[in-house]
Amino acid sequence: MRLEIDHLALQLPAGFEARAPRIARLLGEALARPEHLGGLRLARNAALPALQLPPLAVQTGHSDAAIAQRLAQSVTAQVHSALAASPLAGGPAR
Repeated sequence: MRLEIDHLALQLPAGFEARAPRIARLLGEALARPEHLGGLRLARNAALPALQLPPLAVQTGHSDAAIAQRLAQSVTAQVHSALAASPLAGGPAR
């Protein structure tokens, strides 16, 4: 499955402004790994107009990679939920 994100708006707590570009890049890298969206199979192309993640608690001591990984897990859960409710979803990946 291919995931394409047209627009990503991260809202991070104050003090994280300088970290946002790296977190966004690491999020993209995390989503590219097979353990995230690789288990999903679609009958045909699907488009989700928007995903809105629930707020995730982050602390300044969390690494950028840890924050990106948590975001990737949340994105994965949202995509799986949205597509499972859609007639476009197939079964497990081949």
